[in-house]
Amino acid sequence: MTTIDRAIESALTWPLRWLARKAIGFTTENVDWYARNGYPQLYSAFGGSEPSYSGKSVTHETALTNSVVWVCTRILSEALAMLPLMLYRRDGEAKFRADTHSLYRILHDAPNDEMSSVEFRETMMVHAVTRGNAYSRIVRQPSGRVVALMPPFHPGSVQVGRNKRGAIQYKVALADGKEQVYPASEIFHIRGLGLDGLVGYSVITQAKNSIGNAMSADQYAGEFYANGGRVPYILKHPGNFRDDDDAKEFRKNWDASYGSSNTFHRAPILPGGLEYQQIGMSAEDAQFLETRQFNVPEICRWFRIPPHMASDLSKATFSNIEEQSLEFVIYTLTPWLRKWESTIWRSLLGRTEQGRYFAEFNLSALLRGNAKDRGEYYSKLIQAGMMKPNEGRSKENMNPAEGGDKLYIQGAMVPIDKAGQGGKGNGIQGAKT
Repeated sequence: MTTIDRAIESALTWPLRWLARKAIGFTTENVDWYARNGYPQLYSAFGGSEPSYSGKSVTHETALTNSVVWVCTRILSEALAMLPLMLYRRDGEAKFRADTHSLYRILHDAPNDEMSSVEFRETMMVHAVTRGNAYSRIVRQPSGRVVALMPPFHPGSVQVGRNKRGAIQYKVALADGKEQVYPASEIFHIRGLGLDGLVGYSVITQAKNSIGNAMSADQYAGEFYANGGRVPYILKHPGNFRDDDDAKEFRKNWDASYGSSNTFHRAPILPGGLEYQQIGMSAEDAQFLETRQFNVPEICRWFRIPPHMASDLSKATFSNIEEQSLEFVIYTLTPWLRKWESTIWRSLLGRTEQGRYFAEFNLSALLRGNAKDRGEYYSKLIQAGMMKPNEGRSKENMNPAEGGDKLYIQGAMVPIDKAGQGGKGNGIQGAKT
């Protein structure tokens, strides 16, 4: 499409978008209704995306009816939501929980009176993963201190742009049809992958062709089984029906005998020289099962989710699942965690606080191995004087033990030139606290 073509298209669709938003009262939040109800052209004219190659109109709502899209969205949103999110205070090289800071409770416990921290982060991540952006209004005291993060705005109701001075602003369509403009300092905004620094791209929009293929395969499966597993067919009559009433009567009798779910498997009786002729491909000829199987890793690629996490174990082995799970944490989840941490630092901490405080997710729960590996890990750190016994007990949800708040090191190590001489004081002895 050339620049002139885009300009013409914009000139033609702008009046329709204005009509939808102003005269009729529609917003980008509810314009998806058109695609869901069979009007993809109006959906496109009002700001939606074109149908996929398969002909399916893929919206953010319909995409979530696909099992792979649903599970990938759940994996990312629930994984981030379940991780402890802490606010820390720097003190030289050390860090301590800043549990007396008002932002600690907002991040760790509840950002507002309606949602817990887990619910808030899960909802925000669903928006960020599927639509590329998540928005929440920041409530501050007159002093500038953050006191709440309100329940997230629906991403379809928010438009991001710049004012006349070039500053970022957020225009939000409210439930009563009015619009409210917020400066960037009042919006907590998690962006996905994007190019302009203002908004992120929607993975649903970008992956609409892959998702559309999967949705078409699901529809084919439903229609195939609704038809009793029979492929499309025709009945060839050697002659002609006497009149339309005769043809209608034949169809009525045929449907009554073989057209319902209870009669699909009856052996048909073809009177008068009728011939049964298949006109469509069988599920095997259409490679139906292979197509549905391929759709799982295809959609997982868009979300960067290992297929085994979406219950596709066709390529999984005992040796690679653990590595793939680790790759999910490192290459898929961690980038989102860093987005959250940096956005908290930039948007919720004051300039004077940014050098002393920072937010951080605790990933240890996801990186824990089996019991044997964890035991060896703790043992090595404790014997090397890098971890206190009670720190290891805490990670295993065990109460602290007496004497476990000291750092210990092995006492049998001696310098090489003192080996075999024996005696006290030759090696590293005792406990270091």
